[in-house]
Amino acid sequence: TATTVSVGDGFACIRLAAGSIQCWGRNADSQLGDGTTTDSKTVVTVLGVTSATFVSTGGSHACVVVTSGLIECWGANAAGQLGKGTADAADTGRAAIELAGLNSIDAGDSHTCGVRADGRVVCWGLNTSGQLGNTVFSNPGAPVVVAGITTAIAVSAGGNHTCALLANGDVKCWGQNTSGQLGDGTTSNSAVPVAVTLGARSEEHTSELQS
Repeated sequence: TATTVSVGDGFACIRLAAGSIQCWGRNADSQLGDGTTTDSKTVVTVLGVTSATFVSTGGSHACVVVTSGLIECWGANAAGQLGKGTADAADTGRAAIELAGLNSIDAGDSHTCGVRADGRVVCWGLNTSGQLGNTVFSNPGAPVVVAGITTAIAVSAGGNHTCALLANGDVKCWGQNTSGQLGDGTTSNSAVPVAVTLGARSEEHTSELQS
């Protein structure tokens, strides 16, 4: 009855059809959400979450969208990646603050981002590489709106960078770029979204796709 699966760093979680969440694996930071810090070789049920529509796991935390439109998160929180406005961890599902109206979410290593119904992206957590996209390289302590994005339809959070897919098919990324992961042809970190240089599809490749 699993409808969604997400793999974190040493643990994994699934959403069941009825809206509950089950996780297994590493649990040193309470990322399994069962009220303990004990690793589990079998699935355990996340406490306090009964109406999830989607689950995403990060480095050592996890978040769900619940049917009310709110976000609930649990696990590690040293960088504020649970969106509670504090740095204390949570061993069960806890509602995050000021995050109503998010259609989807994605958890990175120590940050989390979501897409709002109005096409804007909201991020919270670690920001030392600019992965929250709010023009600065410091942790804000609360969810922030990514600068300059108003038509996002999806977001994906990586280790220390984030990318958004826009309604017109463009992609913009922000955060760490030491390996060129922002796709803008540089290796400079960016605290604001930069456009990914999308390559033109070759005629040969187009013919292969059509055939």
